[in-house]
Amino acid sequence: MTCIELKSIDGKLDYARLIRLALDNPPEGGFKLSEMKRRLAIDKALEAAEKSEGPRKMLTLEDEQFRCLQECMAGMRWTSRNPALIEFLELFEK
Repeated sequence: MTCIELKSIDGKLDYARLIRLALDNPPEGGFKLSEMKRRLAIDKALEAAEKSEGPRKMLTLEDEQFRCLQECMAGMRWTSRNPALIEFLELFEK
């Protein structure tokens, strides 16, 4: 199980939005049904984390969900070299 704190980056972007960008980025050849289901399960966990009470919002993922998110992040191409973005992406290099 992996927990990720949903932080804000420079007031414009936040971890939740970056995760959704990666989830929406199609794999080469497009989405298969099984891949859509994997990614939707992560999005549901993300929605639950955003609705949770308390000052810190934590996204909790099962190991398989985290591996899927790692694959999504690895497939992304970014248009910024923001240090906070690099810090975020390093969470998925474990």
